[in-house]
Amino acid sequence: MAISKPDLTRVWASGAPGGNVIDPDVTTPGKFLSGWLAEVPPFEHFNFLQKLFTEGAAYNNEQGVNGWDTDTVYPIGAIVKGSDNILYITPNEQSGNNPISDIVNWLALLGGSPVAADLTRSKLEIVTGVIRQEVPEAITLTAVGTTATAVKNAHGYSNGDNIRHDGANETDYNGFFPISNVTTNTYDYTMLGSPASPATGAPVAHKNSKWDLIGGAHTNTGIASIDVVGSSITVNFTKTYTNAIYAEVGGDETLSNRDQLVLGTSLGLSSAVIKGSMSIVGSSFIRWDGAAWVIIENTFASIGVRVASFGSGDLRLEHDFCPGLDILVSAWTPDRIIAPYYPIVANIPAPSTNTGITLNFMDPPAGTLRNDSAPNTSMAFQFTKRYNEGIIFDGTDVSGLGDSSTIAFHAGNVWFYFLMEL
Repeated sequence: MAISKPDLTRVWASGAPGGNVIDPDVTTPGKFLSGWLAEVPPFEHFNFLQKLFTEGAAYNNEQGVNGWDTDTVYPIGAIVKGSDNILYITPNEQSGNNPISDIVNWLALLGGSPVAADLTRSKLEIVTGVIRQEVPEAITLTAVGTTATAVKNAHGYSNGDNIRHDGANETDYNGFFPISNVTTNTYDYTMLGSPASPATGAPVAHKNSKWDLIGGAHTNTGIASIDVVGSSITVNFTKTYTNAIYAEVGGDETLSNRDQLVLGTSLGLSSAVIKGSMSIVGSSFIRWDGAAWVIIENTFASIGVRVASFGSGDLRLEHDFCPGLDILVSAWTPDRIIAPYYPIVANIPAPSTNTGITLNFMDPPAGTLRNDSAPNTSMAFQFTKRYNEGIIFDGTDVSGLGDSSTIAFHAGNVWFYFLMEL
């Protein structure tokens, strides 16, 4: 049977004079514990008890959940309302511990679930942001011998900075180079060769170690600065905290899909250090079709493979910077009619295996290496190169393993989220 809710706003004897409402323990100490005996209780005691009952019912009707107090011993699972109007549940039997400041004995109830590190408490703060590497900008390039001069207005670079250059048709201009003779709008660098001047194509430049916070729709909170040195991205906080609660960092869909990027962090009290590793697999099908070299490159594993030269049986392949020695070449027959030669790694001359490789071909029936002055249609093969290593974010390790100079960090964002306690 459904019971109708009574009027719980009424409190018995709320208008009675004080002398008509007396606590039985005042006149007879211990009366609350012993209760009534064979006696005629005075009306003042009855008024007190009935007021106590109805006043308690009215309080519960108003509050819904009782407020915390210092006297009650709360059992496991008890729920109270704090002075901040937040509900808390206790995992321990305890008393005297204020829920708005004690995150051990009380868990805040958010959305009906207990949350130990709840975000509504003033002691917890979020440090979060989105960063991106400097986006390449157009430059003009000229050369005198091996010295290139770049013009880029208000570039903000300094002597000794390692700057990445791309997009010039004359490949000697392209690559990572330390710069010198820096002015507001120009700088120089030394190349390996002496290309024609000026550079043609669409030259661009950017600084790997320059990372910026991304604004707009992205939220950046609690960040003082970003430092990128070697293999570390350091996020400096605006304050020093007492505890680090939680950390998460990762690349967006562009970076994660393109380079199989894995990021992790070491979370401190005033900063966090982000490090990462990547896995790059460059895979291309290459053949001579009778008129030109045809390169079919896997768009999801591209390292920009291109044919640099052919002569005396040697085929020189070049590609974007990709360190590592895990190289595989295998014969390929595109039409199942022409029998391909076997490709063989011949040598790894300058500018090193990081940017290219030379192949020879063997004629299987003859068992001898070819020495052709011109390519032919039996030259068809697959070229694969794999790299998996820790990332050098600022491009300083240009000559060794670990350099990330070809990862397009400027094409996507790195996100981070840290939960800290004051």
